Amino acid sequence: MAGTLKKTKKLNKNKALTFFRKNLKETKEHNMIVDMERNDLSKICRSGSVKILKKKTVEEYKDLYHYVSLIGGQLKNKVTSLEIIKAMMPGGSVIGCPKISTLNLLNKQEKQSRNIYTGSFGYLKFNGDMRFNIIIRSILNFKGKSEISVASGVVIDSNAAHEFNENYIKAKSLMDLYK
Repeated sequence: MAGTLKKTKKLNKNKALTFFRKNLKETKEHNMIVDMERNDLSKICRSGSVKILKKKTVEEYKDLYHYVSLIGGQLKNKVTSLEIIKAMMPGGSVIGCPKISTLNLLNKQEKQSRNIYTGSFGYLKFNGDMRFNIIIRSILNFKGKSEISVASGVVIDSNAAHEFNENYIKAKSLMDLYK
């Protein structure tokens, strides 16, 4: 999931898809995330099995549209749960590319802890089934204070005002919970 567009009365899923396909910045951001996820999956999946299962579609939400692709693959034999988690975390959509270099840069630049934001929450069953998510668009309630966290992907073509507005759109549904 990479690419966000504010929902309006004049916009529908088809128009949102046209916007995403014509918008170079959103396309670059989306392609970067898809390539990163394909790379991460290739560490734990059989050679040649990693495929894009759903390519550049639009999902509709209350306040926005997202540009979405689905990537899958067949796990190699004897891959452990820990190997899967190590290959897939941290999530590419919250770190950027190249993942390890960007993570190191963020750790040096960010002066404040992200708390749970961009971490992961999930479960692992004894039979090996697992479900994890990346904690984005989150509310952390702690010691009588609420902290809302959102972010947007940044590429060379990013515009600060656009990124601010994108973050506002993402945060709006969380802020609306306090009305």
